[in-house]
Amino acid sequence: MASMLFCWELGAGFGHLTPHREVLAALKGRGHAVHIAVRDLTRAAKAFEGLPFHYWQAPTPQGRPEVSFNPTLNFAQILHNTGLGDPMGLAARISAWRNIFAVTRPQVALVDYCPTALLALRGLGIPAIVTGTGFFIPPNVSPIPAFPVVSPPPTSEQLLQEERQLLQGINAAVARHRIAPLTSLAQIFHDVAGKIFRALPEFDHYPNRGPAEFLGLPPDPPRNAAAWPPGQGPKVFAYLKPFPALEALLTLLQLRQGPTIVACDGIPKPIRHKYTTTSLRFVPPTIDISQMGRESQFAITNANLTTSVRLLLQGCPLLAIPLQLEQTLVAHNFRQLGVGVVARPNLPDDLAPLLQEIQRNPKYRTAAQSLAAKHAGRIDNYVERAVGVLEPYLAVAASSSSPAQQATVPPGTASASV
Repeated sequence: MASMLFCWELGAGFGHLTPHREVLAALKGRGHAVHIAVRDLTRAAKAFEGLPFHYWQAPTPQGRPEVSFNPTLNFAQILHNTGLGDPMGLAARISAWRNIFAVTRPQVALVDYCPTALLALRGLGIPAIVTGTGFFIPPNVSPIPAFPVVSPPPTSEQLLQEERQLLQGINAAVARHRIAPLTSLAQIFHDVAGKIFRALPEFDHYPNRGPAEFLGLPPDPPRNAAAWPPGQGPKVFAYLKPFPALEALLTLLQLRQGPTIVACDGIPKPIRHKYTTTSLRFVPPTIDISQMGRESQFAITNANLTTSVRLLLQGCPLLAIPLQLEQTLVAHNFRQLGVGVVARPNLPDDLAPLLQEIQRNPKYRTAAQSLAAKHAGRIDNYVERAVGVLEPYLAVAASSSSPAQQATVPPGTASASV
């Protein structure tokens, strides 16, 4: 039996957890020990319920730096805002990660949006496999480019200067652990044993990345089928969180009196009660997304990647209302591919004309159906392919009689005993 460690440090929500459930379960089923070190243990317990994993609290940044970027123009600015430029705090978190390594003794680490763990792994001989959507694995260039939705784009000189300043803080931190300095920020994510990209290349957040192998979508967890409410006209499905123009949207959906299902993630009960009608029904977010995609004329989402792509792969076009930067990049790709339209979350006047456009113009459904046909039968083996990336490292370790390599904790820092 070998040992593997899953690491998650930054970001929020189940999107950093549920995509890994079946992969980690498959490795556990092959006799390997699975350790989970994550920022949110409660969410992890829900995402991996019923699986006998070992849990650890991941060290995470505390607060934001005194000077931060708002808005953020590239991934380097996001990393700055999450504390990577603070040498003392970063060095302490590296030490904490190495204490976790010393106890768990992993033969491989699967790392989802966890740059500090990647820094802590450097020089220890423990293979790191980086996983995520394209957003969390920036291209291997310096400086890391601006996001394609930024206008006007910053100059390369500005981005390079900011990256150099961030690297100074990172290198000051890693020097305390006798880790070799980095020459670029992207090196954190690319000086690794392998990468597992989720989703499809059409939805990469960096359109000029270059060659990268996207493994498709993780399997959808068991979902609940839904019965449509009565009503006249086409069926519409929405998967939404609260946003400023939400009630304006619900009013328009209510007035159309067509069969409408709204899967709500955090929508307050008073709002649900106010807009529930014979033809409009609210349901929990555990609904069968593929069913909704097959049966809806179009769908409305906040451009959350996995849910939106599942709908598109059923040939269902989208009205996207992104709430944050990553979703804005996803929605930008919808527009570029012609599979949907994009509304702004705080402008109610956007909604009525875009609802008419997505409902009446057949070109969006044609483009979505073309995308679905292109990928039909080609993305159903995500677990097998992801396990295939990780298993060789575990198999070699399991067949070896030598003990797992132990992470070294620098003198003078708190150390877990092993």
